[in-house]
Amino acid sequence: LGHNIFMWDVDAHGSTVRATDRGTLLRSNDSWFGPTDICIGPDGSLFVSDFHDQRTSHPDPDAKWDRSNGRIYRVSTGETGTPSTPELSAFSTDLLFEMAMGDDHWLREQARVMLHGRNATSLSGELAERAGKMLATNNTLGALRTLWALNAVDRLKANDIQLALKHRNDHVKSWAIRLAIDNDLLNPRFWKALEGIAEDTQLPVEATALADAIRRRSEGISLLKPLFTNESLVLDSRVPLLVWWAVENRISQAEEAEYSGLADLFSNSDLWKHSLFETTTLRVIRRLAFGSNTTELEVLTEVLKAVPKSHADKARDALRLGISERVNDFASVQQGTLFTQFAEVQEVQEAQGDKPARSIAVSESLNLFVREQVEERRDDQTWVEIGLMLGLPIAKELLQASIVNGSPFSEETAVGILLPHLKGEQAVKLASDSIMQSVKANGGLASHQVTFIEVLANENDMNAPDIFLVLYKELQADRQQAIRTAMLSRRDWAIRLLHAIDSNRIPKEHIKPADLRIAAVHDSSELQSLIQKHYGSISAGTKEATLALMRKYNNDLRHSGGEIAAGKTLFKKHCAVCHKLFGEGEKIGPDLTNENRQDRAALLANIVDPSAVIKRDYLASIITTKNGQVLSGIISNRTGDTITLVDTQRKQQTIRASDVESIMPSSTSLMPVNIMKEFTAEQVRSLFKYLQSSG
Repeated sequence: LGHNIFMWDVDAHGSTVRATDRGTLLRSNDSWFGPTDICIGPDGSLFVSDFHDQRTSHPDPDAKWDRSNGRIYRVSTGETGTPSTPELSAFSTDLLFEMAMGDDHWLREQARVMLHGRNATSLSGELAERAGKMLATNNTLGALRTLWALNAVDRLKANDIQLALKHRNDHVKSWAIRLAIDNDLLNPRFWKALEGIAEDTQLPVEATALADAIRRRSEGISLLKPLFTNESLVLDSRVPLLVWWAVENRISQAEEAEYSGLADLFSNSDLWKHSLFETTTLRVIRRLAFGSNTTELEVLTEVLKAVPKSHADKARDALRLGISERVNDFASVQQGTLFTQFAEVQEVQEAQGDKPARSIAVSESLNLFVREQVEERRDDQTWVEIGLMLGLPIAKELLQASIVNGSPFSEETAVGILLPHLKGEQAVKLASDSIMQSVKANGGLASHQVTFIEVLANENDMNAPDIFLVLYKELQADRQQAIRTAMLSRRDWAIRLLHAIDSNRIPKEHIKPADLRIAAVHDSSELQSLIQKHYGSISAGTKEATLALMRKYNNDLRHSGGEIAAGKTLFKKHCAVCHKLFGEGEKIGPDLTNENRQDRAALLANIVDPSAVIKRDYLASIITTKNGQVLSGIISNRTGDTITLVDTQRKQQTIRASDVESIMPSSTSLMPVNIMKEFTAEQVRSLFKYLQSSG
């Protein structure tokens, strides 16, 4: 894409490589030049294939490709000419084999390709004997070429692998491991030799090959214990990840019999003193907690029981994370096969017959283990969270007691952290009872009313609109705003809200036209009729009307006048809720300090028609959930399992990714139109004087 060819030095760097830029090898001034591949010729020259097209059209399958201009360049030093190359296809297998072990790079590579293409297996006894002797020497290049050549003619034997595994060079041993698995040259001697390497190696290249052996074959589990006790391997930061990916693959592909070996290994308490075992086991706990099947959860329980007290909190946190990902249907993670294997959800009845809503399939032993932890550590917030995600009655009781009595957890913890883990009818009942109680008591839980409103809205409770409308006049302004936002997010609820305005139960002035934009998403003629009746058109208006408004404001601004101090007051009231200027205000929209504020025409256009040009980072999104809720705002944060929206009231709302049906970009800015509609001409001039000032 850069229309040039660059040079890099690639050097070994532990388990990976380090690349160093060596500058430009071939610089082109032709924008059509598109190098796609390079190779070395028999005389050492460089051949370059050039796509040579007017544009890079290959990413677009529907584009019209130019197939007439492709070309090949040859880059060489000294005299140019046609190199003399032998006709390799006429050579015997023995001669090609000798070339494949020789020093000429081009002949060696071509001979090996030719041997693979022939599917040749015949080889003279003399050459086979010479190959065996080469593997027994300390000649690294000779040993590698021998392995590759023997593999090309399918004459690699188990004894050759044993010789290569004893070689002093780590790359020779690494290739021996790989080729042995490729060719199924596996026996107890092979795995015993690998265990010895795992115990003693200090070389990341060998550790990488061992991790790959674990990943590819179930017998490789025997290598894990010696790897875990080899403290030198953690000096390379990538080795623990390679070992984990191997273990994760084994878990995902495990047959029933393999689980017992995994359980025995990871429930070995004595291994926790080794850092590689600790990091891997914490990941194993998280992965097993995701719960692909009941057997995995049984293994998880055994592992958890064996965790020493010194590591209990870390194991608990890993368990919480894994269960949270399963409860939230964390299917979007794509890291190897981590969290991508699913089993049918099995219903587990609690002792009280209370089936958990939106809960994961769990084993009775895991249920019992978690229940014991919650009972022993009633003030441990994380264990109670885990219990709530598993639908355990003891955890629900502690949550309810905390909301009512403030013990064992504070109201802030109970409502802000624990309540969101409760789902279904119990969440609805607790939220509705709590908000009603908070109004009656005129205090206590009143500070959490917005959270209760959001719980009722998210759960799509059929009784929620009745509760909202009954309590509306009893609540403070921010709670009323939360109710209006919740009711406008669902079509039927929005109709109820507009009927309440129509019957004067809610003052018409409480809803701003900008708040009604989300209602345009709802396909309801009844709703649109009610909006039209009370608010008229909520669109930005025609192009002609917009231009007329800009002319009006331009006329106001041509006259002198306006005060910076008055403009600052107007900015704080009408603009600072979303924009920052001179360090004051919010950052929902762009920071205006470094914008081109001296261009009055552009500034006026952005105020009058904010949807005409919207910077990418400030595009609003419309999110529709699977249960019919519609939310609008700017996505301020996105993780693997949650999406956080922020609206013009600076209110943040976090939605589970698994609850999202669709996300659509909005062509309408969050900034309301006609923001200066009620301004006098003097106020318009004051606002612009402040906006164009130096602060």
